[in-house]
Amino acid sequence: MAIFFFPGPPEIASIKHSFRTLPDVEFQAMPRSVRMLLRRAKVMQMNLIELNEGVNPSQNFIIKDISFDPNHPVTDVAKEIRSYLSVPLREQVSWNDRSEEFKKWRNVRYIRA
Repeated sequence: MAIFFFPGPPEIASIKHSFRTLPDVEFQAMPRSVRMLLRRAKVMQMNLIELNEGVNPSQNFIIKDISFDPNHPVTDVAKEIRSYLSVPLREQVSWNDRSEEFKKWRNVRYIRA
């Protein structure tokens, strides 16, 4: 929705640039639905870069440090993740609105030495 408030359309590089070694004929033969999915993926990538201020978020994924047995109760998993992220339930409950929650979760630092 926010795009409608921009002064002009955002500049999005053509997905063809990602396939610069592919002959034009092959690129044009690619189904339109695939080209649209590639454009959507590029937009999501740009959004992720903006949300993370240019820092690659994949280096911060907690799945590098934590693994769970799918048979464990969700409440136990949540407790362990909260402990890992140093965000007690009491603190999260004190957050007043979604905007504040988003900012707080975004600023959680979970990089372990």
